[in-house]
Amino acid sequence: MNHASAMAPVTYRADSGRQRAFLSFTDAAAYDRGYRNYPLAIHAEQGTPEAIGWADHRDDAEGFAAMDDCGAWAVSHPTSIGLHLP
Repeated sequence: MNHASAMAPVTYRADSGRQRAFLSFTDAAAYDRGYRNYPLAIHAEQGTPEAIGWADHRDDAEGFAAMDDCGAWAVSHPTSIGLHLP
């Protein structure tokens, strides 16, 4: 009976970003490199760990910018969100 298939694979976590898990240290390092290189352009093939890291950072940055915009709008329109200041 082969018990090797019951063992969980060894994974490596990226240090940056969403700290995704990879099956190799090289892929985790490539993800970190891509994440840290944003907003600089990268020339990695789409779907590679480096390109995924770069895209994650871009998506995070755009999400934070959108939240900042919503917050600024809410501060400038308090009655629109039901906030009544004295």
